[in-house]
Amino acid sequence: ASTSAGSPAAESAGSTEAATATLAALPQATPSALAPYYEQKLAWRDCGVPGFQCATMKAPLDYAKPTEGDVRLAVARKKATGPGKRLGS
Repeated sequence: ASTSAGSPAAESAGSTEAATATLAALPQATPSALAPYYEQKLAWRDCGVPGFQCATMKAPLDYAKPTEGDVRLAVARKKATGPGKRLGS
């Protein structure tokens, strides 16, 4: 039986293959023009919501042309209350 790419049957049948293909397509090194974005350290601070911290970060407007401008993004995180309760990255 044949399945269409992107269909639920195709995704469940070939999820390992799809993940491998995606990882193989990732660049091996960070282009130097993107390094400042990947190397930035966020200054986390209390943002007035109990249990959450906020920061701002820069991201390029166009990853294909990272020297042509950027945007500041507001981000928030909720720290895990213990090592067994971590979610995400």
